[in-house]
Amino acid sequence: MTARRGADSVAESRAVPAVQGGDVVVSPRGEALWAVTTLLLTLHSGAVPWRRALGSELGEADNHLWMWWRSSRWLVGQRGPWTDLPVGEALPLMDPAHLPPYLLGALIDPVVGWNLVAAWAVLLAMTGGRLLGRELGGPQAGPLAGTVAMVACGASPFLAGVIDFGITEAWGLGWLGLHAGLLLRFARTGRTRDALLAGLCLGALALTGAYAALFGLVAEVGLLLWALSRGGARRLPGLLAQGLLALLMALPLAWVTAGAAPAWQGRFHAPSPVPPPPRPDWRELPVFGTDLLNLLLPSWERVDPSKAVYLGLPVLLLAAWGLLRRPRQVGPLLLTAQALLLLALGPWPAVAGRPLGMPGPAWLLAQVPTLQGLSHWHRAVGLAVPLLAAAAGLGAASLGPRLRAPAAGALCGLLLLDGLLLGQTPWPRRSHPVDAPAVLLAAAALAPAQGPRGVIQLPFDNGRAMFSAEPARLYDRWQVHHGLPRAESYESRDTLLARSPLVAGWQAATGLPLTLPPEQRPPPAMRDRPPLTEPAAVVQEVRQLRAWGYGFVVLHPGRAPDAAAARAAVEASLGSGIEVEGEVLWTLPEG
Repeated sequence: MTARRGADSVAESRAVPAVQGGDVVVSPRGEALWAVTTLLLTLHSGAVPWRRALGSELGEADNHLWMWWRSSRWLVGQRGPWTDLPVGEALPLMDPAHLPPYLLGALIDPVVGWNLVAAWAVLLAMTGGRLLGRELGGPQAGPLAGTVAMVACGASPFLAGVIDFGITEAWGLGWLGLHAGLLLRFARTGRTRDALLAGLCLGALALTGAYAALFGLVAEVGLLLWALSRGGARRLPGLLAQGLLALLMALPLAWVTAGAAPAWQGRFHAPSPVPPPPRPDWRELPVFGTDLLNLLLPSWERVDPSKAVYLGLPVLLLAAWGLLRRPRQVGPLLLTAQALLLLALGPWPAVAGRPLGMPGPAWLLAQVPTLQGLSHWHRAVGLAVPLLAAAAGLGAASLGPRLRAPAAGALCGLLLLDGLLLGQTPWPRRSHPVDAPAVLLAAAALAPAQGPRGVIQLPFDNGRAMFSAEPARLYDRWQVHHGLPRAESYESRDTLLARSPLVAGWQAATGLPLTLPPEQRPPPAMRDRPPLTEPAAVVQEVRQLRAWGYGFVVLHPGRAPDAAAARAAVEASLGSGIEVEGEVLWTLPEG
């Protein structure tokens, strides 16, 4: 039995296609050193990781962290509703694959959970790149190809950008690297274990978000064809079985997401039937696809929040060299990556902001009714990253038979520096505080005596546009630490502003302009109302608020254009409030 296993192992080793001319120039110790260096430098922000969350505060970190926090509450039986009482928020968790590492870190603090998932995303990307590079490099060139691919994946400007932006649905690109490596290993060896793990990794990729599922399906077409050509028709049952496993894993999230789609209908816009006009902001805003030059041009400018899609010139040059030297291995990688990059250009590909005049593959996909609302086509770049990184690794291993460890280290250093410094994301990385204001912590301290009561924060955030010069979802951010249910809804019409004349009058008194999309605005009769002052009506409204689960009202004067008028309106209904560090807290009276 032992002799048979040894013979099989030797046969498998000989079956691995090695890159000609590559020497084993990276030791396990050197590879581990590059892994640690890449992980630490890629995430370095200069901030204490358990006090500040990685990423720009102008991006979407607040609502993504909030969704993980809300899910953690559900898991311990605290179902809520946590927002928009008494109706609640129907927004599903869009990336359940990230919940386990968050929960582990959240045992210490939600901020630790957030930063741990960011570290997990980089580690996963490095592991996926390493596995794919080693599988294609074989025993001779695998150590170098895997190490280069590992660094290129971990230091990817795209990954740094989506961490800065807080788009956690795009953090799982490492799953594709793992899936591709395992799928190709199964094609080579026929081991059931490899097919099973490949399916699990593909399913995990789909569970990081709808865009990842769609783009992963596109990549899977190329990978399956490659695996069939590598292993022959005898591998077809295993290839189909692993795909079925991934589909079964993804179906529950797909079902829930489809059920929540009506809440997002206002955001869905079919692509233009004709080329759009030139865009002067093509360098900074990849809505409906990124510009072709953004994939190729390094950037000294910093964008807040980052929208980096730069692929890295060293990565591309190494991949091109690998294609010349090893077309049978690098060619399928680049063809699959090319399909993803063409989708990333959106329905109307453009160069320097000017559409080329012909629709791209994304335009054809967007004709499918269920895909018409897609706008973040640039996220397809993420799944191209591990494929290009593996191609770069094979290119590095093909540079020559006398490549030595110092030269290999220089290549890894070049890739790391390019990723750290030449994308749109600043280095050291941005971070932001998540702590709630003292007035909300004071309300939370009173909550045990009041029962599980929610808080109405004034002003509602209706006047703050997304991605402006001010954070758009601060109430999401703060709830993670104060833990009280709250009124604000960021995904649908605010129930209180539609149903409570008392709260609608308070909101109007703050002087905050209404800039919500039409489907989220209060009914016309509830806008710009004068504050409710008739005593009997006020008492009735307060009773209703208590019945809906509210116990507190908080005024943030620094966020209200007319803070004095807002305070006077609330005091006319509830009397004097308690000042806490310049902000005001009222307790809704019983009765």
